[in-house]
Amino acid sequence: MNPEEFPHPFTLERYEWEIVSLAFLLFMLSALILKPLGLEITFTSSSDLLRYLIAPLIFVVAVHEGLHAGVARLLGGKVEFGLSVFGKINLAPYVAVRTPLRKVEWVYVIIEPVLLSVVAYILAFALHSPWWGLVFLFNTSGMAGDLLILTLLPGMPEDALLVDEGTTMRSTQEFPELPRRVSTAINVLALILLLYLLLNFRIAVEVER
Repeated sequence: MNPEEFPHPFTLERYEWEIVSLAFLLFMLSALILKPLGLEITFTSSSDLLRYLIAPLIFVVAVHEGLHAGVARLLGGKVEFGLSVFGKINLAPYVAVRTPLRKVEWVYVIIEPVLLSVVAYILAFALHSPWWGLVFLFNTSGMAGDLLILTLLPGMPEDALLVDEGTTMRSTQEFPELPRRVSTAINVLALILLLYLLLNFRIAVEVER
């Protein structure tokens, strides 16, 4: 890839607060969708923590990124795996696609992890499984960055070519800006929901006599 052919960079750090807010909204929406299933999780030991928190997170990250990579490979993209780093601290794994793909092809690459959420919800419902419910919850909320990019792609020319360096996307055409009203709406909705939860948060303490 010649960087001069892709002079327009885009990084999700530009919309850090929007992504955090959207992830929070998706998390709460996912929890609301799961509520009718009546799934319960009880942490009584460190093995429960491993089973119901760490294991689902590792599974979601692996399958989520694997779905991105699989579709990119099917479209002829060269895929690389790596870790985003801040200083010397590894933050998260990523998939880099350095082969130029058209805008419409990137839609397929980005949207594919929705399949994991669909399958996880079906299994959570069919098996009445808290584990699959958590997979649904973590994957859906983890798609915040993907969904934000999807809102920007329609504003790009049809002939735009894009590559993904893992932490930064580059294009032959300039990326559009997220409309201010959309950005404001996401942040305000997340703030309202957070305030609602805080105002309605109750702690019950039982004392045995």
